[in-house]
Amino acid sequence: MKVVESLDWPMLSKLWSGAIRNRQSAIGHLQSATRIPQPAVPDPEASILNPQSSISVPKVVLVETPRDAFQGIRDLIPTAEKIAHITRLIDAGCRCIDFGSFVSPKAVPQMRDSEAVLEAIGRHPSLTLIAIIANQRGLDRAIATGKVDAVGFPFSISDTFQMRNTHKSIEETWPIVEDLARCSESQRIAFILYLSMAFGNPYGDSWSARAVIDFVRRLDDLGVRVVSLADTTAEANPAQISELAGRCRSEFPDLELGIHLHSDASGWPAKLTAALECGIQRVDSAVAGMGGCPFARKELVGNIPTEGVVDLLESRGIPTGIDRVKLLSCVESARHIMELYGTASC
Repeated sequence: MKVVESLDWPMLSKLWSGAIRNRQSAIGHLQSATRIPQPAVPDPEASILNPQSSISVPKVVLVETPRDAFQGIRDLIPTAEKIAHITRLIDAGCRCIDFGSFVSPKAVPQMRDSEAVLEAIGRHPSLTLIAIIANQRGLDRAIATGKVDAVGFPFSISDTFQMRNTHKSIEETWPIVEDLARCSESQRIAFILYLSMAFGNPYGDSWSARAVIDFVRRLDDLGVRVVSLADTTAEANPAQISELAGRCRSEFPDLELGIHLHSDASGWPAKLTAALECGIQRVDSAVAGMGGCPFARKELVGNIPTEGVVDLLESRGIPTGIDRVKLLSCVESARHIMELYGTASC
């Protein structure tokens, strides 16, 4: 925890905010961002999530999650503004992006235009694009685009949340996971399992670290290679993260283990540090902490902010490849979207 204690997080936040306020129309507002930048030469430490890469896994993969950010916004965001925002993220150096989801537009209206967003982004060898799916229909849509590198499936250890999110019980979901993982592999699309409510839940459903380990073991037996522990409603504390992530890394050394945290502004640095000290290999975040899951509870709990995550990672000697100046325009873009279209509540 020494790194977290030595960094002045309130001061860092003020510096970010001040830099954004003083920036003179650096992005020319959202309407001007129409050009998708050509990505740089592929990172020599490409993630195993990009099936085209056979190069070694980096110490930490930073996953930017505009999909999770957008779905927590109340009003429909125009497709052009989503494309502009993601374009800026790419230009700032984000190379692994959870861009959208192929789910029912009735369930998540904000994601109704995911194909159009993906078409505008395009596919590049140095960019890993992740889409969230809930069933075989979603996977079929991802395959049909020919541009998706990985699909993510949310699977909750809380039966209440699993019903809310996918309208299936935990037991009904296991054969779906097996089929989706097998089909994804056959199509050379990486399969990511997001283990929702991995650190507890607000519904009173039973939870234990042992149950989570048993879940992960069953996933490992099915051949799932990437699992992200998701603290969907900010239930976790650093000690809990340290215990659970540490046990997962110890018992499943061949698994690529990630962390997807939701937290208030003051709590996330200690939580993320606990995960990093256990050897977490992937970290999900969203610029300005935008977003949250609209199905989890009435009040959204935001994502952890990419700008802060970059500072923390690099303070630990972990390179991110992010251009901090360009990232400022992404933070500004996210705040513009939140101000213009509001934050959702259930």
